[in-house]
Amino acid sequence: MSTLVTLVLFGILSALFANQNTGTATLHLGYITLANIPLYLIILGSMLFGLLMAWVINIIESVLVSFQIMGKNRAIKATQQEVDELSKKLQEVEIENARLKGEDTMIVKKTIEDQTALS
Repeated sequence: MSTLVTLVLFGILSALFANQNTGTATLHLGYITLANIPLYLIILGSMLFGLLMAWVINIIESVLVSFQIMGKNRAIKATQQEVDELSKKLQEVEIENARLKGEDTMIVKKTIEDQTALS
């Protein structure tokens, strides 16, 4: 409903704008000359061209940002894998350390697994 109201208001404002700018102008585009074009068409055409250019720039920027995010996600995955590998190595070293001290390896393994599960 709010979309309909907005469109009706925009239509009314466009009609008022067109009625106030009924003068004609000649438009020169390089070698092409367009004569007797209503002024409101030139103004609205310029606005639409500006909106189109802003939309294209926004699309390009969105694509670039998504590529940056994908790169950062890859870096996060690689770092997470490195953390997992280091945690496994730490666990192996702690087990080896306990074995060298003469402690029961199964108790140390269970303690380490419990600590890993908590974190």
